[in-house]
Amino acid sequence: MELLAYRYMPSNDPTVIRTVIDQKERQIDKLRDEVERLRKILLERDTGIPTDPDTVLPKNQNR
Repeated sequence: MELLAYRYMPSNDPTVIRTVIDQKERQIDKLRDEVERLRKILLERDTGIPTDPDTVLPKNQNR
């Protein structure tokens, strides 16, 4: 659906283009945050040392 929206997006409307860019940048930021959180979880699993209280897994799941 998103690809269809791009196809029919008025590419000559700067306001629409800026809005789409802003949306995509927010999505990218969220993905980067998620990747960082996952990296911390891996580091905790590898070292056994918690790096962030928000990423600590319950002990029964941390194998």
